[in-house]
Amino acid sequence: MPTILLVEDERSLSSVLGFELKKSNFDVEFAYDGEEALEKLEKIKPDLILLDLILPKINGFDVLEKIKQNFDTRSIPVIVLSNLGSDDDIKRAIKLGASDYYVKAQHPLLEIVEKISKFLEIPRSPIETSKVLAEETPLIKQEPPVVEKAEIVPEVKKEEKKEEKVVKKAVTEENKEAKEALKIGKETIEETIEEGEDKDDQKIKLPKGVRKFIREKKKEIKETISDPKERHKKIIELYEEFSHKKDGQV
Repeated sequence: MPTILLVEDERSLSSVLGFELKKSNFDVEFAYDGEEALEKLEKIKPDLILLDLILPKINGFDVLEKIKQNFDTRSIPVIVLSNLGSDDDIKRAIKLGASDYYVKAQHPLLEIVEKISKFLEIPRSPIETSKVLAEETPLIKQEPPVVEKAEIVPEVKKEEKKEEKVVKKAVTEENKEAKEALKIGKETIEETIEEGEDKDDQKIKLPKGVRKFIREKKKEIKETISDPKERHKKIIELYEEFSHKKDGQV
């Protein structure tokens, strides 16, 4: 059974995500700050580390750097799961050695569990693992192996159902603030990118015709691309291609 070290200071989110990972046949170890995560890694060697960036005591970037500098832990793949979603944050994490990066507001918990399952299904060397996202190598989709379920006595089933109800109640009653924070985080990311695009128009002095052409193209990009990062990337490419043009050349 693969072991995952879940490093997340938000205990309600950690509890729910840990529960879903256990349901998917993962053994889960928990750490609630950066210092505890590094201490855990002195005792265990998980198959994967799921790492938040905004952590008490030692932030996630420093934890990631220490993991990749340590000979005993540098081969362990690290997936970042954070509210931070700027291009700079993502590039920094990948440069430090993260294998993948998920923005919390953009991925439901069950989708994250599914992505982790598929990630761990793919055999790869430590070097390949550290370059998966940096090289933009698409993950190969594989059907999960068929595992026959062992017969569970009624008493055990009752205990599992009871535990599941307790966790679901925690999600409903205790995790409302966390969900609202994720929603606000996503809106903030999109607003920041939109503001950045508007500032680009103000900073770059363009001929009237070119500016109009670029605005129309930006509108098309916004209507056809939903992902904020990809949309921002396309708009930057648009500026690079046409910002030097003159009226009549577009």
